[in-house]
Amino acid sequence: MLLSVVIPTKGRTEYAFKSIKYILSLKLSSLQIVVQDNNETDDLYGLLSEFIECENIIYNHTKTPLSFVDNFEEAISHATGEYITVIGDDDIINPEIINVLSVFSKFNIDSIVPSTNLFFLWPESGVTNKVTSGNEFFTFSVKPFSGQLKYVNSRVELQKLLSNGGVDYLSYNIPRLYHGIVKKSLLDKIKSKYGRLFEGLTPDIYIACLIAAESETCIRLDYPLTIPGACKSSGSVASDTGAHTGELSQAPHFNYRGTYSWNNLVPKFYSVPTIWSDSAFAAAQKTQLECYINNKLLFAKCYFEYPKYRADFINLNPFSNMISLYLTYFKYKILGFKSKIYNKFKVSTSSFYGIYHLNNLDDIDNKFKKENKIDIHSKVRGFLL
Repeated sequence: MLLSVVIPTKGRTEYAFKSIKYILSLKLSSLQIVVQDNNETDDLYGLLSEFIECENIIYNHTKTPLSFVDNFEEAISHATGEYITVIGDDDIINPEIINVLSVFSKFNIDSIVPSTNLFFLWPESGVTNKVTSGNEFFTFSVKPFSGQLKYVNSRVELQKLLSNGGVDYLSYNIPRLYHGIVKKSLLDKIKSKYGRLFEGLTPDIYIACLIAAESETCIRLDYPLTIPGACKSSGSVASDTGAHTGELSQAPHFNYRGTYSWNNLVPKFYSVPTIWSDSAFAAAQKTQLECYINNKLLFAKCYFEYPKYRADFINLNPFSNMISLYLTYFKYKILGFKSKIYNKFKVSTSSFYGIYHLNNLDDIDNKFKKENKIDIHSKVRGFLL
C-alpha cells in the first residue's frame, strides 16, 4: 500500500461509517484504511463487514476504554502503508492524494504539509452562523489555494512554534500526521528513538513536534489532500460553541490517561491554547528542545482571551510589567489581522473558493473536480525534478 489512512474512532459510529464508505467508493487500489474502534460495542464492524472481506481495510476493535493518545498509538500500530495520514472519523480525503504521493515517493520525501483549505460541516452540526444554511445540507467551505510547493526546515519551524508558546501551531509549517502525510519509516524511527509516538494530552500536536524534530525532507504544499469535516459532536464544533473551555478537571483529554504532570509554564485551565501548548512543551522536553520554550505569548493570549480564569494562573506571569504584556498581545493581534487580510486577497490559481451548500459527500468531490483548475500532479513533478 502506498498510503494508510488511519481513523481512530469512538462514539461516532454513524459518521465513521459514512466517511469510510465514501473513501472506499473512490476505489483507490493502493490505499489502505485502518480503523481503530474504541467503542464499547463493535457495531461499526457490522456495518463494514461487507467491505472488510474484499477491500483494503483493517478493522481493530478495542473494548477497553483508551485515552486519546493511547487510541492513536494503537491505531498507527496497524498501518502498513509507505505513507501514513490520520484523519477524524467525520473527515474524508481528496482522491488526488494517491497520484500526488506517487511522485513524492519516488523522491523519498519523508513528510508533506498540505494546506487545509477545504472544510465541510455535516448536516445538523449545530453550528449556526451566516455561512450555514440550516440542518439539511453539507456546508462546503473552500479557501484559495495555489498549488505552490516549497522545502521547509521543519526543525526551525518547531523552534519558532516553541518560542511563541506553542500558540496557533497550524499557522507554522510544522509537518503533521493528523491531516498531514508522513513516511512510515520516519514514524518507525521516532518510535524506536523515543519509545512511543504519542504522549502529552492531544496526540496530533505532540507527534507533529516529534516529526518536526526528526524530518529530513519536508515539503509544504499549498493544496488540500484531506478534507476535514465537523459533525455535531466533533471537537471543532465544541470549540466553535465555547465548549472547549473550563476547569482543567473538565478536559476529556485526561480520561483514562492515568497520572499526568501538567507543565508549570502553562496556565492551569482547560482551553484549546493551553491543551495544545502543554502537549507541545511535552514534546520539546522529549526531544531536548526545552531551551526554545517561551511562554510569554501564551500567557498574554490567556490573560486577555480567558479573563475568567486569570486567578488560576496569574502567578505564572512572565512579564516584568503590564506594558510589555499589552504590547505582546497587541503585536499578536496585528500579525493575525495581517495574515487574514493576506489570505483573503492572496492570488489563487485555483479560481475556486467560497461557500457551497451540497446534498451529500459525493457532491463535495464532484464540486472539487468540476471547479478546481490546478493540475497538481504536474506541479509536484515539475517542482521535484
